[in-house]
Parts: sequence; structure tokens; C-alpha cells
Amino acid sequence: MENVIVFEDRLTRAVAIRCDLLHKLYPGESFEPLRHLPDLYRFFWHLAFDMEIIPAVRHYAASLAFYIFSTLDYVSEDTPVATGYLDDLAVSIRGFRSIEAELGPAKIAEHWKSIESLALLIPRTEELFSRHLPDRVEIKISLYLQR
Repeated sequence: MENVIVFEDRLTRAVAIRCDLLHKLYPGESFEPLRHLPDLYRFFWHLAFDMEIIPAVRHYAASLAFYIFSTLDYVSEDTPVATGYLDDLAVSIRGFRSIEAELGPAKIAEHWKSIESLALLIPRTEELFSRHLPDRVEIKISLYLQR
């Protein structure tokens, strides 16, 4: 569990640095939804180990956490543009919707530990995707999320 905390801290710092850079590159644009990537990682990680949840959903949650954790994804985090972490956020939000449909709001609320509600976060992330996520990445993400 200690490794999870270390990764979460590193991810939080990396995302904060990226958001600061993006604010300079795109003045007036809000990239604040990116700051919730560690929250989403923690959410999926906890779901993956909740034995009250059916195995298919736990495995799916684990794969979403792994996507965030992995450096092998559709757009490298080293990319100096907005899309570097946006693909991770897109996979997370779209995957979340699938999990939410299976588990329902009570189970989601049990595991979501961020101060911002998901009901507010999701529309803000979708606006961000529409402006900064290339269509080719959107297609790849849709294929990845098919289960």
C-alpha cells in the first residue's frame, strides 16, 4: 500500500506542474479537472480491492488504475501540450461512467473521496476534451474501454 501512496504523491506533483505549465501556454483556459487524476486513481484502486463488488467490475477498475499508472498509453506524459495527461483523464472519466452504471450512486459515494463532486467534475472534463483531445485519441480511448 505504501507504493500506492508514493505513486499518488508523484502523480499529484507531476499533474500540478503540468497544470501550471498549461496555464502559461493557454492563458484563460482552465485545466483544473486534471488535478483530480490522483483522486480518480485512488478511487479505481480502492474499487479494485472491494470484495463486495463483482470481479468483472473490480478487474475493470484495476485496469483503469493501471492505465493512469502506466507510462505506456496513447499520449505520452512527456508531450509538452495539453494532451499529455488528458488521455489518462479521458480513460478515467469514460471508464467511471461504465462502473457507475453497474454499481450505482451509493457504492460510488462510498469510494469517492475528493472534495469536488463527480457530478461537477465530469462536465468540466468533457469541455476540456472537446477543446484539447484529438479525435484519433478519442477513437483509441473508445476502443480501449470496450469490455
